[in-house]
Amino acid sequence: MNFRIFTISMLLGGFVPGAGYAAESAVPNILFCIADDASANSFGAYGCEWIKTPAIDRLANEGARFQNAYCNNPKCAPARAALVAGRYSWQLKEAANHWSAFPKEFKFYPHLLRDAGWHVGFTGKGWGPGAHFTPDNPAGPEYNAVRLKPPYKGITKFDYAGNFAAFLDENTAGKPFCFWLGVKEPHRAYEKDSWKKDGRKLEDVSVPGFLPDNALVRADLQDYAIEIEWYDTHVGRSIQILEERGLLTNTLVVVTSDHGMPFPRAKGQVYEEGARVPFIVYWQGVVQPGRVIDDFINFPDVAPTFMEVTGQPIHAQMTGKSFLDVLRAPGSGQIDPTRDHALLGKERHDTGRFSEEGTDLAYPVRSIRTKDYFYSH
Repeated sequence: MNFRIFTISMLLGGFVPGAGYAAESAVPNILFCIADDASANSFGAYGCEWIKTPAIDRLANEGARFQNAYCNNPKCAPARAALVAGRYSWQLKEAANHWSAFPKEFKFYPHLLRDAGWHVGFTGKGWGPGAHFTPDNPAGPEYNAVRLKPPYKGITKFDYAGNFAAFLDENTAGKPFCFWLGVKEPHRAYEKDSWKKDGRKLEDVSVPGFLPDNALVRADLQDYAIEIEWYDTHVGRSIQILEERGLLTNTLVVVTSDHGMPFPRAKGQVYEEGARVPFIVYWQGVVQPGRVIDDFINFPDVAPTFMEVTGQPIHAQMTGKSFLDVLRAPGSGQIDPTRDHALLGKERHDTGRFSEEGTDLAYPVRSIRTKDYFYSH
């Protein structure tokens, strides 16, 4: 497929890390890349051998890979609410739920940065689904005008990387920028049997142990894999855009997903495949390459981290804890001994587990995950 060729050619050219790894010399830009329904185990950087993600894997090799990153609440709207507001989902009132509304009282890090003079925007999927009461999405002003012809029907027409370029074109004043690259893949629905058109083989699939291993599941996973690779393509194109414009050397790049894959016992569930997410940070001159970090981080920690990175005060509403100190530290393993657990939960989501009488048993849930144990109530 053309998008694979594009990614591979970009990687052959490469992007070269900075020679030194000292304190940053200037306030960095931020490129925040987030997939929709992608498990950590679906990326090469996290050990997947049958889904090809060369651009994201390269960022991990030249940056840091968090082994214990969690989304707090494994559904689109509440997970993204925790990201933009810097609070645990159960601290966000209606925004803790799916297809709800974001109360007016909460502040969002993209809006705070915009008010401080930053160039801010998002493409694809920002915060949602649900209603918000600000003129712009909590992720910022929308940039979705640039479209393309997707390779398969399950993939949206948004040219995410093209919209990122358009966003940069508007920044004629040269302001520092913060952009949310919200790819809508690999969210369902998929074009059925797109894996056949793509020349894939069912025997190449590694089926998670919590799913039945049969042809139907393997086919579904291959259709899912195509859209993971589509995400990787747009991350790769965006990195190339930054490099071509001389912006990569001063841009903090984060690659993650809002929660796990859209399969049973994953998306919407606090189990490992649903709540643990990929989290890769690339920052030339600051984050040493090849680091593998064991510290537990959670989505409420992202907003205060971005505020501290940009030199802005951490808003009083933010209950998460910045992990900038972890990013700056050398070496791998456990950096901050206090980051030894993740708190997870869910409220009244959409469908989950049902009893024989039809009662939804999926809420409420509170859980804690440590290095060795998982407890859920």
